[in-house]
Amino acid sequence: MIHLEVTSSLTNSVNLCEWTGVTCGHRHQRVTKSDLGNQSIGDLSFINIADNGVQGEIPNELGNLVRLEKLILANNSFSGTIPTNLSLRSKLMLFFANRNILAGEIPAEIGNLFKLEKLSFCVIKLTGQLPASIQNLSSHLEADSNRNNFGGKIPESPGQLRSLFYLNVGGNQFSGMFLPVYNLSSLEMIYLHDNRLNGNLPPVIGAKLPNLRKIVIALNNFTGPLPDSFSNASNRERLELSYNQFRGKDGEANNLYFITLLTNCSRLEWLGFYDSQFGGVLLHPIANVSTMMTKIIMGGNKIFGLSSSRSGLECHIVYGNSFKGIVLVSLSSLKSIEELDLSSNNLSGQLPRLLVNLSFLVLLNLYNHFDGEVPTKGVFNNKTRISLAGNGKLCGGFDGLHSPSCHSKDQENFVAECEALRNIHHKNLLKIITVCSKKWLYLSDDFLEMCKFSLFQRLNITIDVASAIEYLHHRCRQPMVHARFLSDIPLCTVPEIQSSSIGIKGTVDCSMVWEASLPGDLCSFGVMLLEMFIRRRPTDNAFSEGLTLHEYAKITMQEKVMEIIDSSLKS
Repeated sequence: MIHLEVTSSLTNSVNLCEWTGVTCGHRHQRVTKSDLGNQSIGDLSFINIADNGVQGEIPNELGNLVRLEKLILANNSFSGTIPTNLSLRSKLMLFFANRNILAGEIPAEIGNLFKLEKLSFCVIKLTGQLPASIQNLSSHLEADSNRNNFGGKIPESPGQLRSLFYLNVGGNQFSGMFLPVYNLSSLEMIYLHDNRLNGNLPPVIGAKLPNLRKIVIALNNFTGPLPDSFSNASNRERLELSYNQFRGKDGEANNLYFITLLTNCSRLEWLGFYDSQFGGVLLHPIANVSTMMTKIIMGGNKIFGLSSSRSGLECHIVYGNSFKGIVLVSLSSLKSIEELDLSSNNLSGQLPRLLVNLSFLVLLNLYNHFDGEVPTKGVFNNKTRISLAGNGKLCGGFDGLHSPSCHSKDQENFVAECEALRNIHHKNLLKIITVCSKKWLYLSDDFLEMCKFSLFQRLNITIDVASAIEYLHHRCRQPMVHARFLSDIPLCTVPEIQSSSIGIKGTVDCSMVWEASLPGDLCSFGVMLLEMFIRRRPTDNAFSEGLTLHEYAKITMQEKVMEIIDSSLKS
């Protein structure tokens, strides 16, 4: 700490601008000058000037601070090289110089800092190799040299640091094999991503690194099979293998067997093997790996077959594989999913409605071969959260998607039936020439009130309809079944047409007995006669609790027939 004469004013109870040696501006009360001249700072043990935009070189005089234990220079604009005389400060335990514009190499003298526990040189422009002297740093070390320009092979010295806890040398230009593995029982996190490393992973990696929680080796050129010793790493929380060239045992393409090695990793939260030449059938064990899994990234491979999903997932990316068919119903278990990428597979069918129920979903990519109507609820109600490109047969959805409108099933059925009926030629059947609109089929519910036909007119209609049905059944080029008459549209209208040329939809009474059959047509024709002469529909409120139009007529026909006849026919 600073000598007592200086620190007596440096307390939280005293305004910063009243500290000894500190000058502030008059307007904003910001520090404009700090002058500690003629003050004793030789006992200073902690310096933190992070995030202050300081420029220039790191002062060599810092090496004179014999009690210095923590030095934080992060996120400034320091340039030049790392002073070698900092290595004289044997009490230094923490040194952060990350996010500056330093250059040169790490001084070999750094190995003299025997008490160093945390070292960060990430996101600066250091070059050269890691000095072999770092093997002397025997304390509980965390070393971060991420995103520099280090090159060459990773020396054996890190592998000899028995107390190494955290190592990050990602984003450099290291080449050669994986980090030499000795008995690094204390190592819990290792990041070797985005380098030029190659070759096979050490077969004993799981045994020699038993406490390894996070291993990130993406963006390299590792090959060969994944070691069986992975099954020993029960503490594994993150495994990132993406962008490598792994193969199966004996070089076969189906190398997804490694997932079964992870069944002991009950704490695994993040599994990534994106674009790593994995192929084969994705079997069910992926759902049995860990109940704590929140992210699975396995896009850009050659995986096909089924995938099972964990209910606690937050991110699931299977982009660019060979999945086919319809999306699995297991997606409904992804209650907590936030990102789901199923794009660039061979998925087809209608969009699963269950996706609407994934209330936490904020990003959905469905670039495939889906068809049908787009839902309008959930994630589908925000065009910034979904990507439906490539699905040329989708329609509908909310207006912001600008998708083509969907044709209703009724319209599709109507058009299909018209195609069949256009070849029918009978004086009592309407000839279909083309289709302009289907609205003429649907008339108001009070249409019966407008049908003021006499008894003889109704008899003539009945005879004509019977003649038309006889033609359809026996004299049509392709025999057709009328199927049923609509219970809510009287005979004096044109009945609604059903699809596939199997007939016309009609009363529910007969459809329960004969579906699209000759007896069904006879039953439906009989109900039609009752509708015409009694002027009651089978769907009237009076017909309930088992009483139907047919039963109603049967009960009254013998003695009270005149009571149920349409009153307009009696005059």
